Amino acid sequence: MKQRLLVLAASCIAATMLVTTTYAVQGGGGEVRPKDNSKGGKGSRKGSGTGKRDATGPVVRSTAADLTIQTIPGGCSVVVNGQSRGTTGEDGLLYLKGLKPGRYVIKTGKPGFRDDQRTVDVYAGHTQLESVGLAALPGSLSVSVNVAGASIEVSGVGSYTGSVSGLSVAPGTYRVRVMSTGYADATDQILVRPGQPASLSVVLRTLSVDEQVSQAFERFAAAKYPAVIETCRAVLVGSPGRADASLLLGATLFRAKDYDGSIQPLVDAVRGGASISFPISHHHSLMGLNSDKCDGTLVLNSERLVFVSDLPFLAKQNFSVPLSKVAELKSEPQKDERLHMKVFVPKKAVPPNTLPSAFDVTGLSGVAAHPQSVIRSSAARPTLGTPEKEDDRSYNFHPSEARLVRISKDMVSISCYGCPPTMRVIYEIIRQLQQ
Repeated sequence: MKQRLLVLAASCIAATMLVTTTYAVQGGGGEVRPKDNSKGGKGSRKGSGTGKRDATGPVVRSTAADLTIQTIPGGCSVVVNGQSRGTTGEDGLLYLKGLKPGRYVIKTGKPGFRDDQRTVDVYAGHTQLESVGLAALPGSLSVSVNVAGASIEVSGVGSYTGSVSGLSVAPGTYRVRVMSTGYADATDQILVRPGQPASLSVVLRTLSVDEQVSQAFERFAAAKYPAVIETCRAVLVGSPGRADASLLLGATLFRAKDYDGSIQPLVDAVRGGASISFPISHHHSLMGLNSDKCDGTLVLNSERLVFVSDLPFLAKQNFSVPLSKVAELKSEPQKDERLHMKVFVPKKAVPPNTLPSAFDVTGLSGVAAHPQSVIRSSAARPTLGTPEKEDDRSYNFHPSEARLVRISKDMVSISCYGCPPTMRVIYEIIRQLQQ
């Protein structure tokens, strides 16, 4: 009984203390906190870093929310729940303060970009960041040229003929190159903005004949063979005696594998003073045996035929003779694309060990001399001296792509399966020049 009375007394004391505690209530339905009756002077006490509080001791907790909109790009309009709230700055930021907690529909937009709409929840006492990236709309590109049928190249997009109208492209800067036979190439840049049209007008300048040939050589070095063929043919229509244009045309047709088509322009080039060269293989006897081949080069001009071996110890095989001293010329494609000939070499002649300047028709040497550097005028051609005693030598030449096939220890044969008809081209050129 005594213990029960003690418990009852303790409960009464606790209830009395609870009833006598006073409260401070934040206005507007905010948080309710007990008033501080401890010592320290009129209910004030030190907080956790917020300084002194009001005598009533309310802890003020915000019921509003802040929202920061960040757009890429900047300068976007912002509409919140159907009401315009301004435009983001150049940095893409717009600050919305004092929003009521809840859900908001935010729409952002800018000319040239697709609109973005999304739902965002904001919470009391929080500052939120919402990042929005707008997708750029494609722009359009138009290009006009003063020359009909001009070729137009738009970097990263494609190639077109004549003109370009309303081409849909992604926003950005584009390099436009315009080309046409007989005109200087033109290159320009144009900026296409999101969702906006952009236009470029190009005026091509007419080239002189010399400039056209130089332009054809640049395209030849870049292996743009259709453009070279078109330019050279156009030049030769107005200037049929241009040996440099004939040379470029013939070499281009050869490299484009139009071997029959290359013969006549190469003949015209040589007659006009050009020197041309062909890397070849020479199937020769070594120490009396028909057992080896060596690589070398044939150089041909309107006066002479020159052969120089790549192997110095075979320099005695080299020759330089007038075309009139070339006999028994035979094209034998059935014998591994062989070209047979007999040449008459002066007994006292010193075999050449260097090649005259010439234009490599095949491109196998990797050297691209300018056509003008291998053309000489007819006035510079040497005259023939007094006839000398001669040795007659037989030669069997094959394309440089020919391979050796060993038959026995001391005998080899030439295999030229799939080789180009280089020897047939050389044969036709020599034959026509000898006529």
